[in-house]
Amino acid sequence: MVAAKPQITAAQLRMARALLKISGHTLAGVAGLDANTIWNFESGKGVYPGTIAKLTEALQARGVVFIDENPPHHGPGVAMRHGLEPLDGNADESSDRPEVEVNGTHAAAWDEAYQTTNP
Repeated sequence: MVAAKPQITAAQLRMARALLKISGHTLAGVAGLDANTIWNFESGKGVYPGTIAKLTEALQARGVVFIDENPPHHGPGVAMRHGLEPLDGNADESSDRPEVEVNGTHAAAWDEAYQTTNP
């Protein structure tokens, strides 16, 4: 049985970007989307299910884990997969990144995109 893709919320997307310390432009580039799509989703406007799948895949490839809501204990959230740390601008850390390709973009593109948008 194949696990269902998580249905992420706008708040979870914002949390994931904050956790990875990336801009909407960076995420859009890596996920193969337009930056306006990121803003639309985060502001509560509707997006296509395929768009959510691209965002989810891109963020999971960088180690983001989406946490489902579990009332009354906690609401939806995000965390980093065990053993990974968010980017902090240190180029030496890129070697610790998993070798993953999402939408034709190698994981190293995350590090390059991060360095470009966070000099």
